[in-house]
Amino acid sequence: MQKDLQEKMDQFFRDAGKQVEAAMRDSGTRLPDGVSGEMFVREMIAAAERVANSPEGQARTAKMREIMEQVAAELPGRYEDPLFEERMRARAQELLGKSEDGSNASA
Repeated sequence: MQKDLQEKMDQFFRDAGKQVEAAMRDSGTRLPDGVSGEMFVREMIAAAERVANSPEGQARTAKMREIMEQVAAELPGRYEDPLFEERMRARAQELLGKSEDGSNASA
């Protein structure tokens, strides 16, 4: 079972790496010399995992979970309500201190 999961993950990294390489090539941006798209994706996933496992990442995840529960409780359809995604996005922006244009509201 573990080997099958590893094979699937390896295939994901290869496929995602090809997509990254194509997207960067199409945008006129090069990966650093000696770095493949697969290597880039693997490092980005590892970096995201480090952040998620940090105390700050854990606190942010707990806060987002709390907000999700609050938003769901406010809507008649809870998580399936058509307005859930829109309200979650607005609340997440409030939490992260970002304005509609993506700039930092506290800056």
